Amino acid sequence: MNILSKIQPSDVSPYPFPHVIVEDAIDREVANQLLAEIPSLESIGKIRHGNQRISMGYDRAMNLATPPWREFLSIHVSQEFCDDFSRVFGFPRYRVGIRHRDSFNDTEMLLDAQICANTPADTPSSVRGPHVDTPEAIFAGLLYLRHPNDDSIGGDLQLFEIKKDPVFHWGQFVDEKYVRAVKTIPYKHNTFIVFPNSVHAVHGVTVRQPTKWPRYFVNFVGDVGHDMFYRPHEGRIKAWWRGKKPKGY
Repeated sequence: MNILSKIQPSDVSPYPFPHVIVEDAIDREVANQLLAEIPSLESIGKIRHGNQRISMGYDRAMNLATPPWREFLSIHVSQEFCDDFSRVFGFPRYRVGIRHRDSFNDTEMLLDAQICANTPADTPSSVRGPHVDTPEAIFAGLLYLRHPNDDSIGGDLQLFEIKKDPVFHWGQFVDEKYVRAVKTIPYKHNTFIVFPNSVHAVHGVTVRQPTKWPRYFVNFVGDVGHDMFYRPHEGRIKAWWRGKKPKGY
């Protein structure tokens, strides 16, 4: 059984774009075990600065993660998982493979399930402001795994309504003057959110105050290898001169 198995189309919230939020998304003992056995930050990714996104993709996790992690991630790069996404959101069925293992020669979508963290924050900052995911992504999903002693402030997911036609810089990011935050999903242990990617699916992470705690989550991804939508955007050089260089790039 995957994280989407029990979700129904009636659970989809349409505003500000289609999405599903589930608290206590998986068995609590499983969620606690995954958190307890999460790989070290150094093995998840190379740390360059505070409040940095680092990821360990499925392919690498199969060599480095514990058996419970390997079992959980494998379920979420399966045909069954993708079929449940299509069922919930009314998408066509895609033949799936796994990123970094398969190719689009034999499949229509490549899945990944990543162990992710935002590193401890040195200063108040947002790891990623209003943006859409890369246009070859069909969907995005997040499962939060928050440590019970984590008393940090911020790091919540925000969903944005578009106020006027936006211009995207660096391909994905939106100036805040074009959008308005309308829903906040707290960074809470075992909370899951999933949504189809589109030019309207603008989301971001609220400012995290300085903290020693990492922000842990699982990232579920499905890519089709070509752009699914167009977004008006400016070149990177122009964005750079306007001071619009996303942190971490």
